[in-house]
Amino acid sequence: MRQRRRSVDSVSPHQAVRVCRLGRARYTSDMTQAPAPIRVVIAEDNRDLASAVHALLQAEPDMEVVGTIERSDRLFEAVRDSRAHVVVLDLNLAGESSVPAMREVLRALPRVAIVIYSGYDRGDVASALPGLGGVEFVSKTDDVATLLQAVRRAAGKWTPPADERRKPGPGRTRRPPLTSG
Repeated sequence: MRQRRRSVDSVSPHQAVRVCRLGRARYTSDMTQAPAPIRVVIAEDNRDLASAVHALLQAEPDMEVVGTIERSDRLFEAVRDSRAHVVVLDLNLAGESSVPAMREVLRALPRVAIVIYSGYDRGDVASALPGLGGVEFVSKTDDVATLLQAVRRAAGKWTPPADERRKPGPGRTRRPPLTSG
């Protein structure tokens, strides 16, 4: 007696596989694939601190450092070119205020989230930068866990551009549209 062919391959409890059959072609996608990491640019002129923040963020499985800059005039290009989700930003880079560069990023790339990582007091920053809703603030004197939480909160507010939402993720194939027939 012929056994009926199963429509779903053997699946371990830790993996879910969706199988679609269109004629003889079969398309699968791994449904347990980890979400894409949070892409972070670090803007810090103190090399030792930038290196420490880089190591801290890179050690997290859900974060990827995609750039490090030391000057505010390079901020916009670094964020745009790296397609960053979050910027960890010192308010003073190489002796200059990074506020104009931050405003440029927020205006031109509204989906990018900013985490201000500064030695200034929260109250001083809030009074100096009114109208910057959605920007996270972490003092350099805070615990490192506070910085990690702020990056994750900021990333939660990030939404991919429409053209990125339609692309299949890594390891996934785009299925052809179903046609009636």
